[in-house]
Amino acid sequence: MNNSIKITSVLALCTMISSANAALNIDFIDLTENPVTGLGESAWNTLTVSNPQISADITASGFAYLDWNNAGLGDCGALLSGASVGANPGSSANVCNPSSDDNVTSGENVTFTFNVPVEVEFWFNNNHDGGFGAGDMINIGGTNFSAVTGYLGDANGIGGFTLAAGESITISHVNEEFYLSGFAATSLVPTPGILSLLGIGLLGLGFTQRRRVF
Repeated sequence: MNNSIKITSVLALCTMISSANAALNIDFIDLTENPVTGLGESAWNTLTVSNPQISADITASGFAYLDWNNAGLGDCGALLSGASVGANPGSSANVCNPSSDDNVTSGENVTFTFNVPVEVEFWFNNNHDGGFGAGDMINIGGTNFSAVTGYLGDANGIGGFTLAAGESITISHVNEEFYLSGFAATSLVPTPGILSLLGIGLLGLGFTQRRRVF
């Protein structure tokens, strides 16, 4: 094996690592309304979403709130009398008091904390209030961004923000209320299986070079 082939092989392995990093993609509308797996309209002290590699803890200045009717994730300051935190599968009944305070509005925010280093992108909507207009802003991690309607995976996401394990990012109201439609987080740590593949590949390249020399 000549050097150019060796270099190409190593680059191919590195490309495989990059493309195989774990991803956590959450559509908050589906998380609320899916007829099989949806959590229903619900309030949470901490809403945790995860897969085997990535976990995100979501908190708010009040309650992290999943709102029905094509909305997504907001912030509810107080619950109706008798309402409890946690899932209400299949339910579209409002548990926020007042019912209009189920999005992120003046003085409110939502915070995400991940268990591993990630790059994350967010999507937003304002479906209950006529959509976004010119000059509408959302603050993400201390910086203001133009608010545009978007849904998980489309071109209107705002990102990517790079976070260390345990680092938090807060999304705050600026001048227009909003919901989060979804987010996509990609781990910056290769999965163990891919690390093993890289080791095996490099070991194989080493044996090839030794056979060529001796």
